[in-house]
Amino acid sequence: MSLVALITDFGISDWFVGEMKGAMLTACPTTTILDITHHIVPGDIRGAAFTLAACYRTFPQRTTFCVVVDPGVGSDRKAICADSGRYLFVGPDNGVLSWAFAREEGVTIRTIDNSDFFHNGALSSTFHGRDIFGPVAAHLAHGAPLVTVGAETVDYLSIPFPEPTIRDDIIAAEILTVDRFGNAVTSVGPSERGLLHEKKVQLTIDGTAAGELVYAEYFAAVLPQEALCYFGAAGYLEIGVNGGSAAERFDLRPGTAVELLLR
Repeated sequence: MSLVALITDFGISDWFVGEMKGAMLTACPTTTILDITHHIVPGDIRGAAFTLAACYRTFPQRTTFCVVVDPGVGSDRKAICADSGRYLFVGPDNGVLSWAFAREEGVTIRTIDNSDFFHNGALSSTFHGRDIFGPVAAHLAHGAPLVTVGAETVDYLSIPFPEPTIRDDIIAAEILTVDRFGNAVTSVGPSERGLLHEKKVQLTIDGTAAGELVYAEYFAAVLPQEALCYFGAAGYLEIGVNGGSAAERFDLRPGTAVELLLR
């Protein structure tokens, strides 16, 4: 499998994504490159970690995931790659891969030390997507042994997942990300699904009641412009508005603390 799937915060208005792909194809001309997204909020490590964790298991086994959201580029943060036996991962050691690692068993992680895998052997201080991560991902996708890239390590940065807490009929959680439709994905996961069956939910933000949500399975189950909560395709509870933006209505953004009072 020579498939490399990309997640970055580069956007598509500049040349960065194209140049990164050029370096990958220079390294391994037959690489198949698939874009998951290049619209992660700039520097949003947690948003990128969630994006990867939410979707990677849909891909064919032995896909190589290259995630470049790297506000620490040029610093002493490590570059790492990993093999879980099912998938390969490449990215900066800033936690962006850690939520995917937590879902895999037997992950072997190595630092990226071997400059033979870098783009033309060069290394900039601001564009490791082009010079390190992209070319290394391409080589791994084409079968380069992980052991040839660098030394094994168990010391990597892991971002704590904001697990929800439950007391009485209140679920306290955080917003993980907001999609382009304005739907806000909370940290309430599949294990809490049974708590919300046929419930109405009072949304509280920063201790202030923000509005009522109808728990539903899909948008058309509620009236136009009515607010709802539902378990989305990634398996997490989302807050939405039928035909509108929950993020705008309730001023929700990544990191916002919310409480859901079940009625």
